[in-house]
Amino acid sequence: MIGVIAYPLGLAVWFSLTDAQVGESGHFIGLGNYDYLVHQGTYVDALRNTAVYTSLSTAIKAGLGLLMALALARTFPGRRVVYALLFLPSCSRS
Repeated sequence: MIGVIAYPLGLAVWFSLTDAQVGESGHFIGLGNYDYLVHQGTYVDALRNTAVYTSLSTAIKAGLGLLMALALARTFPGRRVVYALLFLPSCSRS
């Protein structure tokens, strides 16, 4: 886990705090890169768009899941067939 997750994550954090270019080790500049990003209009727009997309898509998926669960909680003809069709993709062998 350390070699696959922790080392690359730590290296990415370190590079974000330096002025390193490809093939160079760079010099420590602290939070200068982050300060530069915050003052870019496109970065702020992208951050806002990501927050809106994430929150809306999560709310919509949760709402649709709740509606489907409530609809399937009632008994109706063909209920077992609908269950089988819903769970069929999770039973695939690969």
